[in-house]
Amino acid sequence: MIQKHRIWSFYLLCVTAIWGSSFVVLKNAVEHNNPYLFVFFRFALAVLCLGVLFFRRIKASLSFNLVRDGSILGFFCGIGFVLQTLAIGATLPSHVAFLTGISVVLVPIFSNLLGQKTHRYAYVAIGCACLGLFVLAYEPGTWSLRFGDLLAFLCALFYAWQIILTSTYARRHDIFALTFMQCLVTAAIGLLSFGVFGGGPFNFKDYHLWGVLAFSSCVYTVIAYLVMNRAQTYLSPWQAGLIFLTEPLFAVFFSVLLGVESLQSQMLIGGALILAGMMIAEFKINQ
Repeated sequence: MIQKHRIWSFYLLCVTAIWGSSFVVLKNAVEHNNPYLFVFFRFALAVLCLGVLFFRRIKASLSFNLVRDGSILGFFCGIGFVLQTLAIGATLPSHVAFLTGISVVLVPIFSNLLGQKTHRYAYVAIGCACLGLFVLAYEPGTWSLRFGDLLAFLCALFYAWQIILTSTYARRHDIFALTFMQCLVTAAIGLLSFGVFGGGPFNFKDYHLWGVLAFSSCVYTVIAYLVMNRAQTYLSPWQAGLIFLTEPLFAVFFSVLLGVESLQSQMLIGGALILAGMMIAEFKINQ
């Protein structure tokens, strides 16, 4: 079991690295097109992909419980995406990165409320990683409270519950069917958000944009969510959350690698603290 835990921890870390790279890849597409429609098309194409490739498997697994659990996951995922998108427009990206990462702190707190025990070393690992995230995201003179900060914190609440519930629901259902329902509801929330918030135009004639959407649907969504949902059948919610916390670290890494940003000392310190948190979790808890 420990071997499977480590294997799926590695796979989930790979997925988080993929998501980290998406900030650089998707930046231009999201900045110049309606973000809610982008979310809708990204997840709608994922639904189409899953439906075509795994139609029989999904059909055989359909049940009321599957629809209910998949819809709940899609609700928390979709609302989290919308809140994060609104937050980015209302505060600084560094604030959003840090406050969204607070979801990792909330996971063991909510898990304890549900009666799920959390190892004492978990709090040490999480504290170390969150300090690293703060160092990574901190910009001197920028930390005045903004409305977008509240939105980012609300986003963290939704992401925390998504992490917790995924660990529960992924053990109950076929992963392909559960991911299909989750993506379907997330796409619906993206479309609904467009109807409510508007948010600007969408360049339907841009073939490059559709290429980015197709890639993000297949890689950042279908493959990544299938791995995430399967991995959380072997990992506790807080362990998965701690791995997700490396996403900003990978975002910085790819941004520096591609020349978007220059390497700074706070990036190295923040990254070292996040990795230290993961090492504490691995060697102290899983030994």
